[in-house]
Amino acid sequence: MGKSARRSPRRFLERGRTPGDFLRDLDASRCRYVVLRWFDDLPRLEPGEDIDILVHNEDVEKLRAVLRPRPLAAKILGSKGLIRCDVYSVSGLPGSSYQGIAYYPPHLAQGILERAVRHPSGAMVPSDRDYFYSLAFHALYHKGLRSGLPVSTQGLQREPGPEHDYEAILRRLADAAGMAVEIEMNALDDELARAGWRPPIDFMERVLPRDPWIQSLVLADRRALPTVNGLAVFILRERAIDRADAIDAICDLLREDGFNILAVNVLSGAHQARCEHEIRGGNWGRGPWATSGGRPAVAIAALDVFPATPGKRLGEHHPRADNERVFVSKDRIRNWANEALPVPDKCNVVHSSDNAAEAASHIDLLFPDAREEIFDTAKRLLASVELPGEVVRRLDRNGRRAIVEIIRREDGSLAVRKRFRPEKEAFFQRELSALTALSRIYPDVVPEVLEYGENYVVMPYYTDMRTRLGGRLELPIPVPALRKAFLAAKSMFDHGYALVDFRPHNLIIQRNHQIKIIDFEETQQRCPDEGPSDFSDLEVFEPDEFDRTWGRAAGLPLHSLLYDPLWMLQLKRWTFGYLTAGTSTLRKVRRGIVRKIDRRQERMALRRARRRANALTAGSVRDHQTAGTHQTAETMP
Repeated sequence: MGKSARRSPRRFLERGRTPGDFLRDLDASRCRYVVLRWFDDLPRLEPGEDIDILVHNEDVEKLRAVLRPRPLAAKILGSKGLIRCDVYSVSGLPGSSYQGIAYYPPHLAQGILERAVRHPSGAMVPSDRDYFYSLAFHALYHKGLRSGLPVSTQGLQREPGPEHDYEAILRRLADAAGMAVEIEMNALDDELARAGWRPPIDFMERVLPRDPWIQSLVLADRRALPTVNGLAVFILRERAIDRADAIDAICDLLREDGFNILAVNVLSGAHQARCEHEIRGGNWGRGPWATSGGRPAVAIAALDVFPATPGKRLGEHHPRADNERVFVSKDRIRNWANEALPVPDKCNVVHSSDNAAEAASHIDLLFPDAREEIFDTAKRLLASVELPGEVVRRLDRNGRRAIVEIIRREDGSLAVRKRFRPEKEAFFQRELSALTALSRIYPDVVPEVLEYGENYVVMPYYTDMRTRLGGRLELPIPVPALRKAFLAAKSMFDHGYALVDFRPHNLIIQRNHQIKIIDFEETQQRCPDEGPSDFSDLEVFEPDEFDRTWGRAAGLPLHSLLYDPLWMLQLKRWTFGYLTAGTSTLRKVRRGIVRKIDRRQERMALRRARRRANALTAGSVRDHQTAGTHQTAETMP
């Protein structure tokens, strides 16, 4: 079965089987399901119409056992003559979800199943009131303006020619259920909210992000909350906090990634239930993992004062994302929680907000007592890093401690400003202290300090003349510049400053092989009796680390860089240096391939574990069908 078939909720009846046969099979397997709509004429089905089915999580495999993915012949010749079935599980399990989330919030879907009634056709269908509410939900939040319902929102018009006459059908259902409801989109939205059927805002954004009417609802909800750039909420699930120190460890991990922790709330009772119903589309199932991460357990409100602009790949998968660091940190938390677990026990242990507006909504829901304090603290932290001046361009992309940007000074000249995050004062002091001291001793190598404040330092702007092919592939650094850099770093070490983060990306190569060493936030002042006693003993020069960091840029061993005469370095570079650099590049490529293979093997093991979990509920389906077919046939009309 292909990837699209596994993930799509669409299935087909086998050729020759009728809807009546299908319904008898479901009863024979004791499957808990409802046909959601358009069931009045069952078992007869209008040409081109499909069957939309909501099914209990534990019975998904029972239903799939009597359906088939799209046949290969249909992919070539078309699906004419095949009866389509769209299968949606209560919590939106893989292959039975709607755009990656549950079709209805799970507590509503579960209620539909529990209150289902038997239709004269033999099908299980929603009760009268559930049919009205579920169809209104479908028209408003799955279809939006395409439903053709009247809309009173200024500037919006319903789309003509809807697939079904939702207005007439909903009016008929309301009359049958004895409900006095105006059949208009905003009035129906109010009625669904009153009855507890209105979905969370993040559900609407995920399902119909571009529908103008949905956008008007989202904007109205967002206007009630302050806009704080960089705000994020991480929700840990029960399996994430199995370890005794899990919450503190995860908060420390977030701080390492550049977040400021604003509040932590251990969820219980009403807060936990509201989180479960109103966040993540109400879907807290296991997803693509073999086991579930459990219910939401802990909420962490955090702030990133320097959000990272999402890259192209993230934007394609998460178009509503506004900060790539949130997703990077979420992956790190998952890896941390799963690193020691066997594949069948790995699970999704964390959920996060997609953007700052969604985070504000989550805070309003999960931190009602601390809401104002959280927003005030976030605004104060943002104000603490704001500085005047024109920013020409940001140089870094994922600075965890500081951001580096090109600014235009009052005299029109360009300079580089490094702004440090709150709670990173120790790194700022190291940077400022090292720059101030070393720029006096090595004025040709270390940039001077033009200006500094409580959390920033300004340096001259230098153009990097390093050669890059295609803008990405970096050629080895010229030998004279390389030699100057290593001798300068060794001299600084001898003067008591250990450049712990001495790497190629912290060098600027200028004309005539002049250099500048930058980034001193991790520089450590040496004590005579502590730390490495020799420059070559620094961690960055350990063989494997040196190969990873300097292999391509240098192509020469450390001892040669420090002690060989320049002519010999040039000779070594031309004889085998480029080969060494190329070999280092190949080793990097090989490491990348090995990582990909490891990830692929883990995904395959995860799929096997997931299949085993599914098989536990599907193993006796055929036996149930055989045993119950005769009895069900007698009761079916």
